[in-house]
Amino acid sequence: MLLATDALIPEVQRKRRCNLLNSATDQSLDTEWEVALFHALAQLGKISHEPDFGGTTFPDVYFQLPALEFVADIAAVNDSSYERENPLREFGKQFYRRVLRAGLPTNLFRYHVASERIGPKTRLMLPRGGNWDALFDQNFRNLLRAATLLPSEPLGLRRQEQDFDVTFWYTPGQQHGTGGHSGDYLVSTSLTNNPIYNTLKRKKDQLKSCGFQGVMGVILCDGGCRQLQHSERIVQRFLRSTTSIAFVSVYRVEGHRAWRSDGISVTGRCYLNTGLDGTSVGNSLRGLFEVKVPAALPEATDDVTNALNHLRWKN
Repeated sequence: MLLATDALIPEVQRKRRCNLLNSATDQSLDTEWEVALFHALAQLGKISHEPDFGGTTFPDVYFQLPALEFVADIAAVNDSSYERENPLREFGKQFYRRVLRAGLPTNLFRYHVASERIGPKTRLMLPRGGNWDALFDQNFRNLLRAATLLPSEPLGLRRQEQDFDVTFWYTPGQQHGTGGHSGDYLVSTSLTNNPIYNTLKRKKDQLKSCGFQGVMGVILCDGGCRQLQHSERIVQRFLRSTTSIAFVSVYRVEGHRAWRSDGISVTGRCYLNTGLDGTSVGNSLRGLFEVKVPAALPEATDDVTNALNHLRWKN
C-alpha cells in the first residue's frame, strides 16, 4: 500500500507515515487506517494528497470521478481523553508492582474501583494528578504485610478519601487475579461532549479553512473508541449543526479475534447531510463508502482492542 501510493504523496509525507508506522505506538494504528483508506480510494478514482485550494489548511484527500468530486479529512477516533481522566491502566501497574515488590503472587489479589457521575460522564474514583502514594499508603502496606505473615487468611482493605475509593482483597487459593470498576467511563451521555463529536467539529473547522467550494466530508476510523460502535445519533446531531460538511463516513472493524470462525471484517457507513440525501451525489457517496471502499481495503486480521494491546506491549 505504501509503494502503490508513493507517487501521490510528497517525499516528506512518505517518510513521516513510514516512521509513524514503525514507531509502534497508538498513533501507528491511526496511520495504518490513513494508509489503507488512501490506498483504497486511489483504486476507485483520481485522488491527490493535501491539495492547495488557496486556503490555510490542506485536506487529506481530494477525490475525483466524472460524476463525483469531494475533499475529505481522515481521522481515527480513540478514548485517550477518557483514559487520561481515568488512568485505570496506570493504576493496575502501580498496584501489581507493589504486590510483586512485596514478594506476593498477584493472582491472589483483586480490586474494585468505585465511580462517580459528573455531568454526562463517569469518573473512576482514582487519585487525581497521579498521586498514587496517597492511595498506596501505610494502610495498603499493612495489607501486604498481613498477607505475608498470614498467607492462609483472607484479607480486605477499602481505601476511601474524598478523591478516591478503591477496595482490595487478598484471597488464598484464588486462581486468577482480577480487577473491576463500577460505571462505564468510556461513554458520555451527551451527544455533543464526546470524542466523536469533538473530532468532527475539529475536522469541520479545518476543512472550512481549506478554500474548497464543493462537497466536503470527514472519514472517521476506529482507533479504539467505545462509542463508535453506536455513533449514529452523535453523527446525525453533528450534521444537523453544520451546512459545510456534506457527509461523514464511519469505518469499524467488526468481530473479535477470539471468534475467528465468525470472521473479522471492516464495515463502512456513510451519513449524509439533509441537502444530499436522496440525490445522485448522495447515492454515489453511499455506494462508494459503504460498498466499494470496504471491498478495496485489505482483509482485517485482528480487532482494534487487541491491535492496541499489541502496540502497547513493551516488548
